[in-house]
Amino acid sequence: MKRPDLAKLSSALVLMMVVTCPALAAPPSAASATAVFAGGCFWCIEADFEKLPGVLDVESGYTGGHVPDPDYEQVSAGGTGHAEAVRVRYDPARVSYAAATRLLLETHRPDGEGPPVLRHG
Repeated sequence: MKRPDLAKLSSALVLMMVVTCPALAAPPSAASATAVFAGGCFWCIEADFEKLPGVLDVESGYTGGHVPDPDYEQVSAGGTGHAEAVRVRYDPARVSYAAATRLLLETHRPDGEGPPVLRHG
């Protein structure tokens, strides 16, 4: 079995961590918090978070990169430096950031290669 490239995986894990940039944050609300997660295909990640109780909304987009306002084809082709990501607005009284992170790690691998980081069994 091929071992994962730990440098690539650790870079992907850093991308997956919460982004606290005011420009990305949803309108302030005492009843919600916002996190940004990256991990391969944003359509798959979006679908999983939409099913998580306590998640208020999920929006797909890109994070990082050096090309302003790239489109899907540019990012998919590579070379822009962007990662597909989702912005998740959630009710912290119903779901924790730790639970959201666990969902991502149980269902996806941030570098898009191989099985999820956390596997059951």
